[in-house]
Amino acid sequence: MSIDLKGILTPDVLDLFRESVCLRDLSGRVLYWNNAATHLYGWTADQALGKNAHELLKTRFKEPLPALEAKLLAEEHWCGNLTRTTAAGNTLVVDARWRLRRDVDGKPAFIFETSFDATARERAGLTPDDPQRRYHNLFESQAAAFFQVDFTKVAASLRELRQSGVTDLPAYLGERPDVVRGLMRLARVLDVNDRAVALFGSGRKQDLLGPAEVFWPEGSTQVFLESLFYPENGQWDFVRETRLRTLQGVEFDVDFAVHFDAGDRSNLIVTVAAVDITERNRARAASEHAEFMYRNLFHGMAVPFLRLDSTRITQTFEQLHKQGVTNLVDYMDSHPEFVAAAKEASLIVEANEPAVRLFGAKTASELLGPIGRIVLPSGEHVFRATLAAGFAQEPGYQSESKLRRVDGHEIDVMMFVIANPAMRAKGIVMMGLIDLAEQMETRAAIERMRSDLAHASRISMLGELTASIAHEVNQPLTAVTTNAEAGLRWLARENVDLEEIRTLMRRMVADARRAADVIQRVRSMATRGTAETTPIGINSVIEEASTFLQHEMQARDVGIALDLTRDLPDIRADRIQMQQVVVNLMVNAIQAMTSVDAGRRRLRIVTSMDDPCHVLVQVVDSGPGIPPDSLPRLFEPFYSTKAGGMGMGLQICQSIVEAHGGRITAGNNADVGAHFSFTLSTAAAA
Repeated sequence: MSIDLKGILTPDVLDLFRESVCLRDLSGRVLYWNNAATHLYGWTADQALGKNAHELLKTRFKEPLPALEAKLLAEEHWCGNLTRTTAAGNTLVVDARWRLRRDVDGKPAFIFETSFDATARERAGLTPDDPQRRYHNLFESQAAAFFQVDFTKVAASLRELRQSGVTDLPAYLGERPDVVRGLMRLARVLDVNDRAVALFGSGRKQDLLGPAEVFWPEGSTQVFLESLFYPENGQWDFVRETRLRTLQGVEFDVDFAVHFDAGDRSNLIVTVAAVDITERNRARAASEHAEFMYRNLFHGMAVPFLRLDSTRITQTFEQLHKQGVTNLVDYMDSHPEFVAAAKEASLIVEANEPAVRLFGAKTASELLGPIGRIVLPSGEHVFRATLAAGFAQEPGYQSESKLRRVDGHEIDVMMFVIANPAMRAKGIVMMGLIDLAEQMETRAAIERMRSDLAHASRISMLGELTASIAHEVNQPLTAVTTNAEAGLRWLARENVDLEEIRTLMRRMVADARRAADVIQRVRSMATRGTAETTPIGINSVIEEASTFLQHEMQARDVGIALDLTRDLPDIRADRIQMQQVVVNLMVNAIQAMTSVDAGRRRLRIVTSMDDPCHVLVQVVDSGPGIPPDSLPRLFEPFYSTKAGGMGMGLQICQSIVEAHGGRITAGNNADVGAHFSFTLSTAAAA
């Protein structure tokens, strides 16, 4: 049940009262329990909340409880002695006051009870109406400044105004603040508690006694006026937030409360309470300022932002933690329905204008609702990653993703999630979005340019390998011709050996296929096409490149050793581009060793795991090495160490490797020769 404390001070203030304060519903269930109640009865708030107060305290009444409750409903207040038992089993006589509170529709809502230990007073024979009890109840609390104010002369002045013909006193006085100030001077402070002396005075109680006007700044005159006529509408508790001032003239914010005794309207000695709320208002102002800044930042920024309510997700995370779930990724893999439910539970509750434009909506309301409406199947892995980040209490997450506009079209965005633990605890997640449409177009243009350069480089390299390619093609074609001629001769004989003819025909087919394979390899290298990344084995790429360059290596007396680690994980790459990198590095190594004696020309290619997520490829030669001054510039465009070289081969190799999430380096060996190394992400890590 939500408790409206308007008119009875705030819970933090009630916790400062020396008197026990308990709020309970009409069935007796405890709704609020202050610190003094814990001190008096021994039960903590956690132990008392939700319990029946009379059963918890074993309350004994001097008359039947139904009769007391009937009196409370009729008169809205009750006071008297009750006998109760503490948590420790001790018996107490308490002086209790009950007041009925109603909701906005006027229906009984809950009962407000204050009580204090009257056991000693009971033993001493003091009555509940004894002045000692009244002072204890009203003036001993240190939470509020209490004043006893005599309104006798004020009432007499108001009667005179009515007798003079004034029919609407509130309106009359509202137009005459000077008259109201005169009434303030007629209201006399008779007594104050120590808190009032500390808050308003200079250390002496007598300094505060006298005309009440001294405590009222000009700006609060209207509040004083309203308090005078509040009981005329049958309302006995007047509470307003206003400003009062000390004897030194310092103004400050207070909760100002006046209680009028409904049972004795002739009593003009009124108790007034004031609670300093300066710090509370400063905190409220700071909160309002923070809210103002948030609104201006959220709605004033050029970057699209969405605010999400993740309350239900946070609650689910808490439940999973209690169940012992530590890895949300594994949990989502085994519970696919969780992701679908999370999409419905993550709610977009606010969107700024740039976000409205980004998603093609007319108003922000079109975007509000479950986030699943904008998550595409192709972007679900990103949504899963954001859930995993939230489960791990990470303060943020960033990734490229595809989202759905309101018209169904896809958009490419850079999505960044902001949600520190404090925000997540309140169910707040901020999502910023950067439209990548232009970046994607630029990226595609760069990729086309890189592809064109790579194609040009391959054509140039094929030109350098023309002799090798011709030899590779001529060998099987010559074999085909030779076998065909032999076959014709066998057919010309009188006794034809069909088995020999079949053997020659099989050789011709095999040689023709060899020639076709060479042509296919050359064609694939020469073809211009869009890069297509698929899972491939790097070892098979190296073996194909070695076969392609076999004649070139034989012609130049270069020996090759393939030291390939088996069972390497696949990489995700474009096969033709990977072949280009390997062939380019091998050709460079072969050409670099021409100045070395034929018997010392050795090319070695090694594959291994660089780390759990990357495969390492090393191309090692036994040539003269790389000049030290050339090492820093090897990958610069148009820089070459070869006479007549274009200086684009290594730069293109670098761009291909980096486009596949890897890096390429070069260096000299410890003994002789040089090496080029590059890494590539495994398909699982890509």
